[in-house]
Amino acid sequence: MKKGILGCNIIYLFILICIGIALPIKSQNNYKVKLTGTVYEYDHNNKRLPLEFAAVSIPEIALGTTSDENGRYILENVPTGKIRMQIQYLGKVSIDTLINVNKDLVLNFTMRNEDFKLKEVTVTATNSRSGKSTSSHISRSAMDHMQATSLYDVMSLMPGGISQNQDMSSAQQINIRQVSSSSGPEAPMNAMGTAIIRDGAPISNNANLSAMSPTVLSGTETPASLAGGASPAGGTDVRSISTENIESIQIVRGIPSVEYGDLTSGAVIINTKAGREPLRVKAKANPNIYQVSMGTGFELGKKKGALNVSADYAYNTNNPISSYQHYQRATTKLLYSNTFFNNKLRTNSSFDFIYGKDQRERNPDDEQTKTASEGRDIGFTLNTNGTWNINKGWLKTLRYVLSGTYMDKDSYYETVYSSATSPYSMTTTNGAVLSNFAGQHIYDANGNQITLKSATKLFSVLLAS
Repeated sequence: MKKGILGCNIIYLFILICIGIALPIKSQNNYKVKLTGTVYEYDHNNKRLPLEFAAVSIPEIALGTTSDENGRYILENVPTGKIRMQIQYLGKVSIDTLINVNKDLVLNFTMRNEDFKLKEVTVTATNSRSGKSTSSHISRSAMDHMQATSLYDVMSLMPGGISQNQDMSSAQQINIRQVSSSSGPEAPMNAMGTAIIRDGAPISNNANLSAMSPTVLSGTETPASLAGGASPAGGTDVRSISTENIESIQIVRGIPSVEYGDLTSGAVIINTKAGREPLRVKAKANPNIYQVSMGTGFELGKKKGALNVSADYAYNTNNPISSYQHYQRATTKLLYSNTFFNNKLRTNSSFDFIYGKDQRERNPDDEQTKTASEGRDIGFTLNTNGTWNINKGWLKTLRYVLSGTYMDKDSYYETVYSSATSPYSMTTTNGAVLSNFAGQHIYDANGNQITLKSATKLFSVLLAS
């Protein structure tokens, strides 16, 4: 009995020793430090100047802040050990580095302009992780390199993406994790399950009810759009999303975090430009697309924030020899950004105007069906989003998004349905069978041609009669 009690005491003593060793280790890992420093940039004279509104963050613990007017930043309650720091700013090469932290540190960073004069520029999508899913990151340099016109064009930068000529003749929908063509019968359902999120707010096609009548489609086809645009049974028509005011795109393949809402096939997360930016004017032309755009960003004054302005117009001809079919797009974006409460709260508020017109005018040579159609979309979006760095205990960062969209859709489709255009006999002479279609013949039930093949045979028939 004494041996049993002695054995139990030894086990208890061993457990207490292990707990005593583990507690100091845990306390050491929970030791917090402070990181401070200054973010700089180079001006046109290669002089180093403080950079305001640079985003400094530690993604793994959702901790971040923004540099002030002197370029200074402060990160408090940073755990010791190896941490990953990111510094980002519009038009600058992002800094992503690992730092071993064991005490309070002063870390200064200098950012470079992002352009093709750099020795090394990434012009393809780079793989990363988004929770448990795999994601691809597409930078501004990659979009400039491929001269993308709409969000659909950048999908060719994805692993396994197909490069093709840019075209906005028909509705464009994003399909992720799909083997077959984007125009296959399952494509609309796949596109409906792909979430498109811009500045934290989803862009949805759920309210679209403009569908072609089942009578016209014989009641057998998937509901189609009335005159261009996205199908009610599919996803968003991304032709209306210009890439000129986009800073970066993250494409998540698989099921990302629940914060992105209802989706089944992945997500496309768009981050638009905010803050100071040099004046940029672009014009582009290819065989069927003509585009002009401009954008700039400027500071409104000390502690008054910054305003970023951009506009875009694109004209697409479906076929160079069929100018009566075309698509037009015009977009405008105003985005105001500022920080409050000693850079604890960073907020972005934007106004987007969208106009799209998919038109098929009546072809003067089309006397048979006289088909014409037009689909016009016009609307606006108000969005405000921000990040509040609380950094109190377990609550590090609070992010909010408030967005509202109004869209007016007006469309029509007209064509002539008449049996007068069907082939029929125009016979007025015995022994002759004539068709009302020049060059088109009529056959009997056995497949034998009964119309005349030439005017010579017609003349012979007339003489015989």
